Amino acid sequence: MLTNFSKKAYEICYAIFRLGTGMKNFELRNRLEKAGLDVLESGSENNLSRLETLVLFGQGIGEISYPQSQVLLREIGNLNAAIRQDNAAIAELNIEDCFSKPPIIIEDKEKEEIEKDKENSAMRQSAITDIIRQVQNCRIKDLIAAFPGVSERTLRYDLQKLCEAGTIERTGTGGPGTYYQLKSVTIS
Repeated sequence: MLTNFSKKAYEICYAIFRLGTGMKNFELRNRLEKAGLDVLESGSENNLSRLETLVLFGQGIGEISYPQSQVLLREIGNLNAAIRQDNAAIAELNIEDCFSKPPIIIEDKEKEEIEKDKENSAMRQSAITDIIRQVQNCRIKDLIAAFPGVSERTLRYDLQKLCEAGTIERTGTGGPGTYYQLKSVTIS
Protein backbone atom coordinates (compact mmCIF):
# COMPACT_ATOMS: atom_id res chain seq x y z
CA MET A 1 0.00 0.00 0.00
CA LEU A 2 1.34 3.42 -0.92
CA THR A 3 1.81 5.94 1.87
CA ASN A 4 0.48 9.50 1.54
CA PHE A 5 4.05 10.64 0.90
CA SER A 6 4.49 8.10 -1.86
CA LYS A 7 1.16 9.07 -3.43
CA LYS A 8 2.14 12.73 -3.48
CA ALA A 9 5.56 11.89 -4.95
CA TYR A 10 3.80 9.75 -7.57
CA GLU A 11 1.42 12.60 -8.45
CA ILE A 12 4.30 15.05 -8.82
CA CYS A 13 6.31 12.65 -10.97
CA TYR A 14 3.26 11.87 -13.11
CA ALA A 15 2.61 15.60 -13.62
CA ILE A 16 6.24 16.16 -14.62
CA PHE A 17 6.06 13.42 -17.26
CA ARG A 18 2.74 14.75 -18.60
CA LEU A 19 4.22 18.24 -18.73
CA GLY A 20 7.33 16.94 -20.51
CA THR A 21 5.32 15.72 -23.50
CA GLY A 22 4.79 19.31 -24.61
CA MET A 23 8.33 20.55 -24.03
CA LYS A 24 10.60 21.50 -26.92
CA ASN A 25 13.85 21.52 -24.93
CA PHE A 26 14.71 17.84 -24.64
CA GLU A 27 17.64 18.40 -22.26
CA LEU A 28 15.39 20.18 -19.76
CA ARG A 29 12.69 17.56 -20.28
CA ASN A 30 15.14 14.73 -19.55
CA ARG A 31 16.48 16.45 -16.44
CA LEU A 32 12.97 17.19 -15.15
CA GLU A 33 11.89 13.60 -15.73
CA LYS A 34 15.02 12.27 -13.99
CA ALA A 35 14.45 14.61 -11.05
CA GLY A 36 10.81 13.49 -10.93
CA LEU A 37 11.87 9.84 -10.82
CA ASP A 38 14.42 10.64 -8.10
CA VAL A 39 11.62 12.19 -6.03
CA LEU A 40 9.45 9.14 -6.68
CA GLU A 41 12.20 6.74 -5.60
CA SER A 42 13.36 8.76 -2.61
CA GLY A 43 11.44 11.83 -1.55
CA SER A 44 14.43 13.57 -0.02
CA GLU A 45 14.65 17.32 0.43
CA ASN A 46 17.66 17.44 -1.94
CA ASN A 47 15.70 15.77 -4.73
CA LEU A 48 12.74 18.09 -4.17
CA SER A 49 15.00 21.12 -4.16
CA ARG A 50 16.56 20.07 -7.49
CA LEU A 51 13.12 19.46 -9.00
CA GLU A 52 11.90 22.84 -7.72
CA THR A 53 14.90 24.59 -9.29
CA LEU A 54 14.30 22.89 -12.64
CA VAL A 55 10.60 23.86 -12.59
CA LEU A 56 11.52 27.49 -11.87
CA PHE A 57 14.10 27.42 -14.66
CA GLY A 58 11.56 25.89 -17.07
CA GLN A 59 9.11 28.64 -16.21
CA GLY A 60 11.80 31.27 -16.65
CA ILE A 61 12.66 30.18 -20.18
CA GLY A 62 9.03 29.70 -21.19
CA GLU A 63 8.98 25.89 -21.35
CA ILE A 64 6.56 25.67 -18.43
CA SER A 65 3.60 28.02 -18.17
CA TYR A 66 3.13 30.10 -15.04
CA PRO A 67 -0.04 28.26 -13.87
CA GLN A 68 1.60 24.87 -14.39
CA SER A 69 4.73 25.88 -12.52
CA GLN A 70 2.74 27.33 -9.63
CA VAL A 71 0.73 24.14 -9.18
CA LEU A 72 3.90 22.03 -9.31
CA LEU A 73 5.79 24.31 -6.93
CA ARG A 74 2.91 24.28 -4.47
CA GLU A 75 2.75 20.48 -4.51
CA ILE A 76 6.54 20.17 -4.18
CA GLY A 77 6.36 22.58 -1.23
CA ASN A 78 3.56 20.55 0.37
CA LEU A 79 5.57 17.34 0.07
CA ASN A 80 8.71 19.06 1.36
CA ALA A 81 6.81 20.41 4.38
CA ALA A 82 5.41 16.95 5.10
CA ILE A 83 8.89 15.47 4.89
CA ARG A 84 10.26 18.04 7.32
CA GLN A 85 7.32 17.57 9.67
CA ASP A 86 7.54 13.82 9.94
CA ASN A 87 10.78 12.61 8.39
CA ALA A 88 10.70 9.36 10.35
CA ALA A 89 7.36 8.33 8.83
CA ILE A 90 8.61 8.34 5.25
CA ALA A 91 9.58 5.04 3.74
CA GLU A 92 11.07 4.73 0.30
CA LEU A 93 8.55 3.93 -2.37
CA ASN A 94 8.61 0.31 -3.40
CA ILE A 95 7.88 0.35 -7.12
CA GLU A 96 6.56 -3.22 -6.86
CA ASP A 97 3.65 -1.86 -4.81
CA CYS A 98 2.47 -0.01 -7.90
CA PHE A 99 2.19 -3.30 -9.79
CA SER A 100 1.05 -5.65 -7.05
CA LYS A 101 -2.56 -5.83 -8.27
CA PRO A 102 -3.66 -9.15 -9.74
CA PRO A 103 -4.18 -9.35 -13.50
CA ILE A 104 -7.34 -7.59 -14.62
CA ILE A 105 -10.07 -9.53 -16.34
CA ILE A 106 -11.16 -7.85 -19.55
CA GLU A 107 -14.64 -7.08 -18.18
CA ASP A 108 -13.10 -5.43 -15.12
CA LYS A 109 -10.78 -3.39 -17.31
CA GLU A 110 -13.69 -1.27 -18.48
CA LYS A 111 -14.78 -0.59 -14.89
CA GLU A 112 -11.23 0.33 -13.96
CA GLU A 113 -10.94 2.76 -16.87
CA ILE A 114 -14.17 4.46 -15.80
CA GLU A 115 -12.86 4.79 -12.24
CA LYS A 116 -9.51 6.07 -13.52
CA ASP A 117 -11.29 8.65 -15.69
CA LYS A 118 -13.33 9.82 -12.68
CA GLU A 119 -10.16 10.07 -10.58
CA ASN A 120 -8.29 11.96 -13.33
CA SER A 121 -11.26 14.26 -13.79
CA ALA A 122 -11.42 15.03 -10.07
CA MET A 123 -7.66 15.70 -9.93
CA ARG A 124 -7.82 17.88 -13.04
CA GLN A 125 -10.82 19.83 -11.68
CA SER A 126 -8.95 20.41 -8.43
CA ALA A 127 -5.94 21.68 -10.40
CA ILE A 128 -8.24 23.90 -12.51
CA THR A 129 -9.71 25.40 -9.32
CA ASP A 130 -6.18 26.08 -8.02
CA ILE A 131 -5.21 27.79 -11.28
CA ILE A 132 -8.37 29.92 -11.24
CA ARG A 133 -7.63 30.86 -7.63
CA GLN A 134 -4.16 32.04 -8.64
CA VAL A 135 -4.96 33.68 -11.98
CA GLN A 136 -8.38 35.00 -10.83
CA ASN A 137 -9.85 35.90 -14.25
CA CYS A 138 -8.92 32.69 -16.04
CA ARG A 139 -9.69 32.12 -19.72
CA ILE A 140 -9.98 28.79 -21.49
CA LYS A 141 -6.71 29.53 -23.34
CA ASP A 142 -4.92 29.72 -19.95
CA LEU A 143 -6.19 26.26 -19.08
CA ILE A 144 -5.29 24.85 -22.50
CA ALA A 145 -1.73 26.09 -21.91
CA ALA A 146 -1.71 24.60 -18.41
CA PHE A 147 -2.93 21.18 -19.58
CA PRO A 148 -1.24 20.46 -22.92
CA GLY A 149 -2.28 16.79 -22.92
CA VAL A 150 -5.98 17.50 -22.33
CA SER A 151 -8.42 18.40 -25.09
CA GLU A 152 -10.26 21.71 -25.06
CA ARG A 153 -13.55 19.82 -25.01
CA THR A 154 -12.54 17.97 -21.82
CA LEU A 155 -11.47 21.22 -20.17
CA ARG A 156 -14.80 22.85 -21.09
CA TYR A 157 -16.61 19.85 -19.62
CA ASP A 158 -14.60 20.19 -16.40
CA LEU A 159 -15.40 23.92 -16.26
CA GLN A 160 -19.09 23.15 -16.77
CA LYS A 161 -19.03 20.63 -13.90
CA LEU A 162 -17.27 23.13 -11.62
CA CYS A 163 -19.86 25.78 -12.51
CA GLU A 164 -22.71 23.34 -11.81
CA ALA A 165 -21.12 22.46 -8.47
CA GLY A 166 -21.01 26.15 -7.57
CA THR A 167 -17.23 26.21 -7.21
CA ILE A 168 -16.58 28.68 -10.02
CA GLU A 169 -18.64 31.05 -12.12
CA ARG A 170 -18.51 31.99 -15.76
CA THR A 171 -18.37 35.69 -16.52
CA GLY A 172 -18.18 37.69 -19.71
CA THR A 173 -19.88 38.23 -23.04
CA GLY A 174 -19.04 34.85 -24.56
CA GLY A 175 -16.27 33.61 -26.80
CA PRO A 176 -12.91 35.21 -26.06
CA GLY A 177 -14.64 37.60 -23.62
CA THR A 178 -15.50 34.73 -21.28
CA TYR A 179 -13.47 34.06 -18.18
CA TYR A 180 -13.86 31.98 -15.05
CA GLN A 181 -13.36 32.95 -11.45
CA LEU A 182 -14.02 31.46 -8.05
CA LYS A 183 -17.60 31.89 -7.01
CA SER A 184 -17.83 34.60 -4.40
CA VAL A 185 -19.51 33.53 -1.20
CA THR A 186 -21.73 36.06 0.51
CA ILE A 187 -22.58 35.61 4.15
CA SER A 188 -25.93 37.02 5.16
